[in-house]
Amino acid sequence: MSSSKLALAVLTVLGMSLSLQQEAQAGGSHKHHIKCGHKPPKPPKPTPPKPQPPKPTPPTKPTTPTPTPSPTPVTPVQTPTPTPPVTQPTPQPSPQPTAQPSVTPAPSASPKPQASPVAEKPVEQKPEEQKPAAQAPAKEEQKPAEEKPQEEKAQVQERRDDKPKRKLKAKLLPAFFLNFDWGTQVVNKTTYSPRLASALTAAVKQDYDASRDTLISGDYSGGFQVTKYQSLAAGVGANVMFYFENATGLARSAWGSIGLIPFNGRDMVSTRNLKTQQQAMTYPALSLPSKASDFTGWAQGDNVTYASNGGIIFSSSIGFASIGAGPTYVAQGTFQTYVEKIDTKNVYVRIDDVKIDTLQAQMSMSLATVSSSKFKSVSDGVSYMINVQDENGAKAYNDLINGNVAGVQKYAQANPGGPVVKWEKINQRQSGKLNNFFFGIPILAYKTWTAGRIYDISSSQDFYGQTNSDIQYGIYLKEKRSKLWDTHTSMTEAFYGAVVKIDDREVRNTEKTMFGQYTWSADDEASNHKDIRAAIKELVKKTGMTGLLVNLPTLASLQYAKVNFTATLDESQTMKVMNKINSMSEYQFKSLVNKKAEEYTRNSDVWELCRKDEAMSSCDMRIKWTANDSAEKMHTAVGDMAMHVNRNDKAFANSYASFGKEMLRSPFLFQTILEIAGAGVEMNYSINNTYMSSYNVKYTTTSMAGRYNKEYTKPVFSEVPGVTKDAVKNGFATLPPLKPAL
Repeated sequence: MSSSKLALAVLTVLGMSLSLQQEAQAGGSHKHHIKCGHKPPKPPKPTPPKPQPPKPTPPTKPTTPTPTPSPTPVTPVQTPTPTPPVTQPTPQPSPQPTAQPSVTPAPSASPKPQASPVAEKPVEQKPEEQKPAAQAPAKEEQKPAEEKPQEEKAQVQERRDDKPKRKLKAKLLPAFFLNFDWGTQVVNKTTYSPRLASALTAAVKQDYDASRDTLISGDYSGGFQVTKYQSLAAGVGANVMFYFENATGLARSAWGSIGLIPFNGRDMVSTRNLKTQQQAMTYPALSLPSKASDFTGWAQGDNVTYASNGGIIFSSSIGFASIGAGPTYVAQGTFQTYVEKIDTKNVYVRIDDVKIDTLQAQMSMSLATVSSSKFKSVSDGVSYMINVQDENGAKAYNDLINGNVAGVQKYAQANPGGPVVKWEKINQRQSGKLNNFFFGIPILAYKTWTAGRIYDISSSQDFYGQTNSDIQYGIYLKEKRSKLWDTHTSMTEAFYGAVVKIDDREVRNTEKTMFGQYTWSADDEASNHKDIRAAIKELVKKTGMTGLLVNLPTLASLQYAKVNFTATLDESQTMKVMNKINSMSEYQFKSLVNKKAEEYTRNSDVWELCRKDEAMSSCDMRIKWTANDSAEKMHTAVGDMAMHVNRNDKAFANSYASFGKEMLRSPFLFQTILEIAGAGVEMNYSINNTYMSSYNVKYTTTSMAGRYNKEYTKPVFSEVPGVTKDAVKNGFATLPPLKPAL
């Protein structure tokens, strides 16, 4: 071999060695860069790499080929993640054959002076260069690539084992109860004058009808009655909250709670009679007189009710996210004192001890709550008529207000005809079930819808008339209320079915009678003429009596307004209605009611029963279906009344309430009942307002259907408290409250 060939062979071997060394330092590239220009020897594998032009060896860089993710391990647990293992500072989302976490570029490679544009090019093409890599080097690096998934799998399994397990936890939290309210109602006591109203029709600028009465504004000669009320109840307790720690999925939003809150509160209602509008707008509320001399500045009929109450609230619920459901139990006790000035000498004082138990099941979601509650209340009261101008009477009043009831009672018994007269003893029992829907923010702004039944039995023993009376009420109630800060509106419908027993101890005679009373009322503490007109139209829809419509003065603000309507069926009318309907078949009674509905739908919609967006055919169908369904249920209720009359007073009263419930549903039922009852049914209609004169009318049915006698009456704002025999017999006794205080 010549020296030249030997030298060439030596240079070739040295070039290959240098190229392999640089390739190993550059990170394991599979291409041979030989500066001498000769092709490298074929690799041992059959698939040779594609020939590439000679390129300089790229410098190693301190970065990995793919971005490094966050060091937090990937795990489904949505609680604070555990600390990642120390052996894996930069875990990768998937195994990469050429980019393992353990491969870190040598620091000595970075300062080499080979950073040139040509040297950077292989970095850009590196992902493409890995695809056509030679098989021999790929096999050499295949082992670590296969081992990495196993290593990562072990690490993920280790992390899953370290994941916190779901645990049921309990947390003790404070619980609060707060409820407060206040308001003012000013009523013009001036009696309505039809003669004066005819000269003031110019004040009516909308919906004027000459056939209607026109209400008067600006006449304040009768003075004002101002009612101010305020209530406050608050409590602090504890609530145990249950939840799942380290929960996933739906379990993370599940919760439960048990709470207990004791509370205390007070209620004050002041009613005073004032002469001028300025006094009505500026005078403060009355307070409960602590001594007899405090009555000096009171007017006749002024009264105050003060109640202190307390109790406990127990609640439990389970829920998911913002939805919760569960029962609530409230035990409440109230001690109430009512004081009214009767005349210049005498005051009437009544003290009641009331206990109320309420069990409520409710479901709430955000601003809405649906609930159903059962309650029982027991009230025991006693009243006295006291001459506070007498020295002994003034002392007795002071003792009574300070709680010495027994001492005053002994004095009244020992001194008959003296300055202290025991007036009444009242016992009342109530039970009921009410369904309620609430929407809004408590205290600030809300609307509520309530419907249900109440059974009430009241026993009173009056000592001034020597009579005992027992009244059993079956009541159906339907009510809608709303509040916006300090203004309130309400619309209430109720029907009372009553059975009364009166024992006259003077003549030793016992009477038993019954009556039914339909009651409708609407209140608005910030009204205008549109609000009052809308309320009256709603009453017309319930009764079918277009004569109730009136002309209203067009004023932007009328402040407080109340529309009230009652229709009373006495004993003879009750029996007449019951016997007449019971003698008819269900089909005959339904035909009688449907006939009125068909006559109405053939004419114009004068009662405005159809909705504005409702087709006439759809309206006719709805009106007839409601009348037909109500007639069917009323016929069943009348059958129950006939079965229980003079046998089971409680069942009769409740059946009468069911009768009244259907009477509220359709004006055709209301008109049918008045027609069957015949002449003599009395209906009292009143409109009271801050600026308008007090409008009071009594309508009486005649023998001709749809015709009524009309009589203007004087308003009654104050009367001697107590239940008289005539008032009870005719259904004008003070009706019981419709629902518990809380």
